[in-house]
Amino acid sequence: MEKCCLLLVGNESFANAEQDIQILTGIKIPHTTQHRIVNSYQLPEPKITKRATALSVDGGTVRLRTPLGHKSEWKNYKAVKIHDRAGMAFFQDNQGLLQWIERQPLSRNITCLGDGHDGVWNLIEQIGEEEQRREVLDWYHLIENLHKVGGSNRRLRQAKNLLWQGLVNDAIARSALAFSQSLNSMNSKKNQPKTSKIIFANTHPEFPIINFIRNSVSVLVLVR
Repeated sequence: MEKCCLLLVGNESFANAEQDIQILTGIKIPHTTQHRIVNSYQLPEPKITKRATALSVDGGTVRLRTPLGHKSEWKNYKAVKIHDRAGMAFFQDNQGLLQWIERQPLSRNITCLGDGHDGVWNLIEQIGEEEQRREVLDWYHLIENLHKVGGSNRRLRQAKNLLWQGLVNDAIARSALAFSQSLNSMNSKKNQPKTSKIIFANTHPEFPIINFIRNSVSVLVLVR
């Protein structure tokens, strides 16, 4: 019964687990009791025995239950997966994530996969030594952010082809030009004065999209 409580609580809320346990077994176990069961249960920490050669770090949000009538709260968590081995998630505990990684045997060269978010790279750069890491930006998130730049489909295809070939600086130049042209086109439609169409992309509030490419790709290998 304890395992049933842990399983249901892990998949849903304490309140819903109380209802489902009663429906499935006919036994009523209050949600407060299930909360005590979870707090008293010691989950074994996953460990690996062979040296890890690759891992991924990612983040997400989880909704916290609030009293009826109150606005829902969303909080961040971070997760790490040692490829083909074990994984762990940490709720607002970045230091705990790093400490768990430190307890695992890492190979002399470790591939670290991320999606380009600053919060993810800030964690990855604390794993092992700088010369030990091979930081990798996945292709999906790179192209997803590239298409936020705007511009013509032709220029976006050109930038994508340049990135595929590893010509990062050329791709950044293409993306910055496409972004500026897109903004200038928007300004012209609003009949603004001609001088307002002269836009310096690196000072525009949306320019971090280009910075994403510059900061993430210039020192990374692309997963394609």
